[in-house]
Amino acid sequence: NLPPLRKRLEDIPLLVSHFLIKINKELHKNVTKVPADVMEMLKNHYWVGNVRELENTLLQAVVLSSDDILNKENVLLRKPEPGEIKEEVVKFITLAENERNHIKCILDAVQWDKNKAHKIL
Repeated sequence: NLPPLRKRLEDIPLLVSHFLIKINKELHKNVTKVPADVMEMLKNHYWVGNVRELENTLLQAVVLSSDDILNKENVLLRKPEPGEIKEEVVKFITLAENERNHIKCILDAVQWDKNKAHKIL
């Protein structure tokens, strides 16, 4: 069993680098710079959704980025629901729920422009 991401903070910079390479390739973007304050913000987040939540957060941030810097204002961190932080039990969601959440996240990121969302998805 792999410990939750919030207990593996030293893995976050490596995961951020990995996901940025992957996302940049998919979206034909070049977001490569992560300021120290942004990396610190990512390390301090609780990451209830673990690695998938990190990847989706970075995807949204890259979509919103207009240059090669992962700006703090583009990193939209989900606030944990009441009780999530105290609970160490991982809640599993269905694939359909995960896909629905991902699609909504992308639509929100592109201000519900269906053509832009279609290109990303």
